[in-house]
Amino acid sequence: MADRLPLSQHPVEIGVRLTGHDPGNALDYGFEAEGFDGRLRIEVMALSPRRTRMMLESEVLPRKMMTRLLFGSAWLVKGQIQERLDAAARRLAGMIEERCRASG
Repeated sequence: MADRLPLSQHPVEIGVRLTGHDPGNALDYGFEAEGFDGRLRIEVMALSPRRTRMMLESEVLPRKMMTRLLFGSAWLVKGQIQERLDAAARRLAGMIEERCRASG
């Protein structure tokens, strides 16, 4: 899968693999690209029959000096990146809700 990093205009090939799951509660993913590795955990918690909390936890580990510099400069625009991540999380939650309604 190719995607663009928030601060880069160049496509980046990112390999994603499912590394674990807790049925009904969590999914764990690992990912790697040319300059970095990382992990993502998606947890869901039923609050009531109609409400669910989704939590995303991620960690990115740069492997090259250039990637370290890129991630270091990302702190300067952290608010913009956070907004993009929040929007992506809302889209993911919407897709999950839509599939749940369609199946049940």
